[in-house]
Amino acid sequence: MNFIVGILIFWITIIGMSLFVYNKFQIKQYFVLPIVFSTLAILMFIGGMLNILNLTSIIIITLSIGYMVFLIINKKLTLNKVKFFVLEQKNIIIILMFIFITILGCFSHVMHYDNFSHWALLVKNMFINSSLPNFDDIYIDFKNY
Repeated sequence: MNFIVGILIFWITIIGMSLFVYNKFQIKQYFVLPIVFSTLAILMFIGGMLNILNLTSIIIITLSIGYMVFLIINKKLTLNKVKFFVLEQKNIIIILMFIFITILGCFSHVMHYDNFSHWALLVKNMFINSSLPNFDDIYIDFKNY
């Protein structure tokens, strides 16, 4: 259940950010999602570097949902506009790719030595410390990269 709520919050955040970029910068619709995903990755990276990864995600989610609420209150956002924006052909392709990768990730197991010893531990470290890992962390055994 938490997984489904997390995915729902993620997509609401993406839609909110997309509407902001589309409305404020008048960018063509098919460029919006790549710009939003890139911006989201950069913001999360900066949050990780500053050791405020969780706070960064909360701020991004709050601002995105807040912008959507603002649009709804001012009657600038209707269900038809959201449908038109989400159901654009190129956006559907990106959404289907995300769903495919998510399904693959849900059913994958950390079985290979490299995955278990390094990448899975890095993600766990990011959740525990709310920051990107560094060489001082005890979770990282192999430091020769």
